[in-house]
Amino acid sequence: MSPTFTARTAPADAGYASPLSLIGRLASRLLLAMQIYRERRALQALSDHMLKDIGLSRSQIEAEVMRGLFDLPDQRPGDRRRRCD
Repeated sequence: MSPTFTARTAPADAGYASPLSLIGRLASRLLLAMQIYRERRALQALSDHMLKDIGLSRSQIEAEVMRGLFDLPDQRPGDRRRRCD
């Protein structure tokens, strides 16, 4: 009788992330960072009068624009999901 071999795999709950899920999370984080970058630049382009209409000051916008590309808010207005790192 010949011995039989079975492949060992990690259990689904072993805490390992598949490479595809990791790539997907990185891609979605990059897309979010790019969207927020565009939003920050759009706010920067508004006039002081327009900013006052939405309750923001020029100094608040300049501080926001100076944030790093991946310095993202934990939760965006209207977004029900929490950011997961």
